[in-house]
Amino acid sequence: MKILHICPDEKFIDSAIKNFDNCNDNSEYIIITNTDELEYVTLKHRVKKLSLVRFIYLNALNKFKHYDLIIFHSMITKNRVILQLLKKNDRQKIIWIGFGFDYYSLINQEFILDYKDESKSKIIDYRKIKKFFINKIFNDKFIFNNVDYFAPVFKSEYDFLKGKLKFNIPYIDWNYASFSAVLSDFDDCFVQGDSILVGNSASPSNNHKYIINLLAELKINNTLIFPLSYGDNDYRSYVNGLLVDSKLLYITMEDFIDRNSYFKYLLKCQYVIMNHIRQQGSGNVLMMIYLGAKVFLNNQSLLFKELVNLGFYVYDIHDVSINTLVPLTRDEKIKNRELIISHYSNEVILNKTRNLIKICSY
Repeated sequence: MKILHICPDEKFIDSAIKNFDNCNDNSEYIIITNTDELEYVTLKHRVKKLSLVRFIYLNALNKFKHYDLIIFHSMITKNRVILQLLKKNDRQKIIWIGFGFDYYSLINQEFILDYKDESKSKIIDYRKIKKFFINKIFNDKFIFNNVDYFAPVFKSEYDFLKGKLKFNIPYIDWNYASFSAVLSDFDDCFVQGDSILVGNSASPSNNHKYIINLLAELKINNTLIFPLSYGDNDYRSYVNGLLVDSKLLYITMEDFIDRNSYFKYLLKCQYVIMNHIRQQGSGNVLMMIYLGAKVFLNNQSLLFKELVNLGFYVYDIHDVSINTLVPLTRDEKIKNRELIISHYSNEVILNKTRNLIKICSY
């Protein structure tokens, strides 16, 4: 089967390349970009860079009609345009593998609870206006009418969206699980120390204020670790201001660091508190569960509901207290690790990849 992957320059794509290359030797990867260098994809020898204009030109020459399967990795604005213009053959299948941000507007839920950015300039951003109108023209109803399969990050998201939007596109079980390849590095390792990992980025949807205020009221002595290396600069400053006023012990990670250094921080965290409502930081959450951390999530998030339904020991952030900030028992840690292996290990993801290819072969 000849497969074309249309990808953004995102860190998850390396995982996709490895998994599909292990299961199919006829996969090709295109990244739509105008930049000379890729920022996040490291397997540069496996991808071809094309500008959107160049892709449209090649498409007009029917250069993409010979593929059996075309996989859109996220439905960013450029990919919506490509989907609209794509010249297909009758046998060709189309899959939308969701990242989360590309379909969470459909859920129509308030994700930012405690932050209003009033610092943004009033200067008109014409790029955002163009993006808005493109997304309106090639809207979500259009997308669901033009793809054959949909693979959001979690099955609970598919069920929620299908119930709300009444679409008939089949679910296909596949996700990046980009952390799965490193699980074996920590087979004999559980978290040590009593630090608390809070959030995953400097994005307002982390809703840090509630957590900082809660932990300040509890007068905890644990060191808090805040990953803030990517996201919004104004929001990062806002979180730093909250922390200075809180009198809590904390470390902010504001620069990108290598993986080994990052895991040294993670291994100090006995607890994880994530106040997201929208799906984000799921790789961090699942990795920390594997490492034996006690994880508290917002009970409105579909990730929380998914993990509870699968039988994981995870907890509601509204239950955070001095009495609940105690480590999981060893049996609870082992049960959580077994569940991660059974649902998200590298072999499981490879089997999902093989199954995806098999389903689309018919």
